[in-house]
Amino acid sequence: MDPLSHVLALSNIEGAVCAELRAGGEWAIAFRGQLHVKFGVVISGSCWLTVETVKAPLHLRQGDCYLVVGGQDYQLASTPGITTVPSEEVWTSGEDLGYCGNGHDTTLVGGRLHFDRANGELLLNAFPSVVHLAADADHTGVLRATIQLLTYETAAPRPGQTLMLDHLARIILLHGLRAHLTASAVGPPGERAHVAALLEPGVDAALTMMHDDVARTWSVDELARTARMSRSGFTEKFKAVVGESPGRYLLSLRMHTAKQLLLKSDRTVSSVAAELGYRSEAAFSTAFKRVMGAPPRDYRTSRAAGDIDPAGH
Repeated sequence: MDPLSHVLALSNIEGAVCAELRAGGEWAIAFRGQLHVKFGVVISGSCWLTVETVKAPLHLRQGDCYLVVGGQDYQLASTPGITTVPSEEVWTSGEDLGYCGNGHDTTLVGGRLHFDRANGELLLNAFPSVVHLAADADHTGVLRATIQLLTYETAAPRPGQTLMLDHLARIILLHGLRAHLTASAVGPPGERAHVAALLEPGVDAALTMMHDDVARTWSVDELARTARMSRSGFTEKFKAVVGESPGRYLLSLRMHTAKQLLLKSDRTVSSVAAELGYRSEAAFSTAFKRVMGAPPRDYRTSRAAGDIDPAGH
C-alpha cells in the first residue's frame, strides 16, 4: 500500500455531513471551527472565505472548492468585513438547506468530515490550515466531475443520497490532499507538510518501504540505499521534508498503527507488540507511552470509557 493510502486508511474517515447554502445580496456567516475538516464547493456565484490564521480573505468563484482544517473559526461572505450571522441561525434543527441575505445569487454545498480520533492527526498534519482548489487550476480538472455529481445529488432527495454525499465528500478531501502535495513539492521547505515527501525523489521510496512493512526495524543505511543517497544526505533530506528523523517517523507510524489495533479489536497487547516487531511487551509498552502519553492498556481503557486522550490526540 502506498504511504498516502496507508495514512488515509489509518485515519479511518468516519463520515461526512453535507448541507446547502443559498445566499444573495449582502450577507456573511460565521462558522465555528470543527475538530477535523470543513469543506465547501461554490456551485454558483461567488463569495469570500476568511479564516483566522490566514492573512488575506480568499475569493471563491463558481467551481472552487475549499478545505478548512483543524478547528479554526471562519467566515463566508459576499464581501469581507460585513457583520456576520452565526451559522446556527442559518441552519436550525438539523436542516440541510439554509438561506442568508436577500435573493439567491450564490449557492454553496459543504459540510464536515470526521476522522477516527485515534489516528486522525496523521492526516490532519498533512494539511495546511486552508486548501483552496481553484476551478481553473490544472489539478482540479477531474474534480469538476465530482462537483457535477455533488450538484446533482443536492438538487433533490434521491435514494441512497446520504451515502453518495459521504463518498463525494471523501473524493473532495483526497483531491484537496493531492493538490496540496503538488503545491508543496514546489513550495519553500518550511511550508511543506510531511506527506509532501511522497513527491520528493528518494524520500518517497524510503517512505513506501516503511509503510509497506511497519514491523521491520529499518536501518538508516537500508533506507539511504533505497533512496540512492549517502546516509548523511538521506537523513538530512528526510528530516527537511518530513519534519523528523527516519527513526522518529517510523516510531510514530508504528504507534499510530498500534492505536488502530488496540481500539478496533480485542487483541492482547502482547499480540499487537509482536505484530509490530517488538520482541517483548515491555519494550512495546515503553515506546507506546513515549508517543501516546499512557501505556497501551491504560490508553485502551481510557478511550473505551470516553476519556480524553492522555497525549492530547
